[in-house]
Amino acid sequence: MIDPALFVALAAVVAAPIVSLWIASRKMSGRIGTSDASELWAASKALRDEYREQLNKMSTRQRDLEGRVASLEGENTVLSRGNYERDQKIAVLELTIAKLRETIASLESTIRSQKEELEK
Repeated sequence: MIDPALFVALAAVVAAPIVSLWIASRKMSGRIGTSDASELWAASKALRDEYREQLNKMSTRQRDLEGRVASLEGENTVLSRGNYERDQKIAVLELTIAKLRETIASLESTIRSQKEELEK
């Protein structure tokens, strides 16, 4: 017959790795019910929810900014047209000023000539 102490020792040697594997497989099973997995799942869900909320806020902000940009582009177009028209008027007025200066110079020359003739 087998010595009871030897039997217990052999049983412990055989059972220890089996029990160890069984505990490890339960802990690392990835089931949500395990404490580590449920904590990680809850943390990742919280992150996903937070990112989803941020994404929604950014999408709303993007739509608002796109609307403002479209409005400002329309205003810019109106202002650009107005600037072009003013530039055209300025060019015409500068040409008129140049012609008037020539006329003034010509009239001053005529006045000087006539003044000199009167003084003779």
